[in-house]
Amino acid sequence: MKKEVVAFVVLIVISLLLIGCAGVDSKATDKKDVNGSKDKTADTKKVDDKSKKPESKSASACESNWKCISGTIKAYQLENCSFTSKRETCKFGCVEGDCKPAPVCTSGFGCKNDNVKGFQTEGCDWINTVKCENGCENAKCLEKNETKTTTTTETTSSTTTTTTTPSVVYETLDMGSKLELTLDSKNYTIMIYNMDEEQVKLRINGKNTGWLKQNESAKLGSKQIWVKELYYQGYGGGTKQVSYVVE
Repeated sequence: MKKEVVAFVVLIVISLLLIGCAGVDSKATDKKDVNGSKDKTADTKKVDDKSKKPESKSASACESNWKCISGTIKAYQLENCSFTSKRETCKFGCVEGDCKPAPVCTSGFGCKNDNVKGFQTEGCDWINTVKCENGCENAKCLEKNETKTTTTTETTSSTTTTTTTPSVVYETLDMGSKLELTLDSKNYTIMIYNMDEEQVKLRINGKNTGWLKQNESAKLGSKQIWVKELYYQGYGGGTKQVSYVVE
């Protein structure tokens, strides 16, 4: 009888222990579920935060391109409207981000104005200009006693008279060429020995003259060879020429 009572008590104690352990596991599971749910909610929030992208910036205010920053200078502008160090000077002006093309002229001697003669390049620049004391006409400096060509028209009931004064045309000598002359039964060989924009040295029968400027001369027997015009281009292949008269 005592053994049965002891066995019954032991059975009750084991049952209580089992019930207690089950309760603890249930609470732990519930707590885990709650924490897990919180963790999932936090993770979802983090994902949502990460998925949010910053609002895109507004369209750029400027277009990257060349811009005229003055009448003669263009610079490269970026999309943020700032300018880089890339700049170009436009010799003939800047319009709508582009340099104006150079004007085109017919190259040759001409009168820059009434008192200046020179050579006009294809870029319309004037070089080798010379002041004409007596005026310039038809790309020539007039002589001291020479007047500009004038046209006088006298009109009557039946007669029209036109009077003109012809311009002087000089002979020319190029660098590398020879001029052969016979004066007073003597032969002369004349060449350009050296020259620049303002003066020339001639070589006459193997002897060099001094520097001769416009309207200066060297002796040829009883006559003189006068330097009337100088044309000099210093680059390779450029024209080097003298116009002259023998008097």
